[in-house]
Amino acid sequence: MLSLALVAAACTNAADRPATEPPPMTAAVVSIANEGGSMEGHTPTGFTGMGTGLFVGDNLNPSFPEGQGVQAYLTFSLPAAVLISRALIASDALAVVGTPFDDLGVLLIEPVEYRAFGPELFDLDASGDPVACHVTGSSAIECGVTTAVQSAIDNGQHTVQFRLRFERTGDNDGRAHLAMFYRSDSNTNEAGLFTLGLTRIRQCLRRTMSLSGHESDTPITDACCGGPVRDPKLSPGLFSAATDRLSAPRANASKDGRRRQMATSEN
Repeated sequence: MLSLALVAAACTNAADRPATEPPPMTAAVVSIANEGGSMEGHTPTGFTGMGTGLFVGDNLNPSFPEGQGVQAYLTFSLPAAVLISRALIASDALAVVGTPFDDLGVLLIEPVEYRAFGPELFDLDASGDPVACHVTGSSAIECGVTTAVQSAIDNGQHTVQFRLRFERTGDNDGRAHLAMFYRSDSNTNEAGLFTLGLTRIRQCLRRTMSLSGHESDTPITDACCGGPVRDPKLSPGLFSAATDRLSAPRANASKDGRRRQMATSEN
């Protein structure tokens, strides 16, 4: 007996989140603001301490030991079970004191993990590799964080956290060299000083149906998705593509033709 496969392809959206989480990524690009508040701030690079402002650089305070700098910590909420092609952290709230990008090298961002922000984070180990941020305007920076964000999503994390620091902690010249991120008060951190932009890859499934009526879904790489897809069990979908129903008549016609040939040869 000849088997028949009826095939349909469709694109599905990411899984729903609880009400306290960001909405599902139904758009191609979504922007998520940093949380601000008690989960963010700065610490010295070489000793215990903390503050609420988002400062990165050296000689924030004249009482700091020479060569000691400061680093900033950021937290973002995440959508669940989504495949991304790009994740970009950006800010247009940069203010510069001194020449930190000349004296302290590259501004780096690296993933970290912590339950609560506090002074003990000053020597927290990073959970991934640092990447370089780029100054894109007089008050703007961008940092590509695709690998770290996709890893956090794959691990089922509801948040992703980062540390901003310069390549060198200080230059021992006794002067302040700082990148500060604020809009009105430099000693406060606010939601929205940074944004995490996620570019989504739409998830595709191929639905197959046998003559016996059995259906199965298989993840595929499809032109409508623009890239690979993840386990379809993560994302219940709606299927609306047309099915190819011409296979059955063709199959029946072939069998009828073979029967006529056999009858002719027997006669």
